[in-house]
Amino acid sequence: MEHLVEFCQSNLHVSGTKKVMDILRSKGGFKIKEYDCMGYCFDCSEKPYAVLNQKVLQEENVDDLINRIMESVDK
Repeated sequence: MEHLVEFCQSNLHVSGTKKVMDILRSKGGFKIKEYDCMGYCFDCSEKPYAVLNQKVLQEENVDDLINRIMESVDK
């Protein structure tokens, strides 16, 4: 099953989620989409986040976000 992971372009640069996107692309099994703005501006300015299969996942740092995404898809 391919999982949809969506990223805000601002968060890629502000919070470093580009690292998350690059890791997921290298793993395979993920469809990656980038948007200019996803409408989560408060979240975007605070912490790394991604939308996995229509669910917002937010963590304190990019490593925790990667782990949470991987745990979510393994369920």
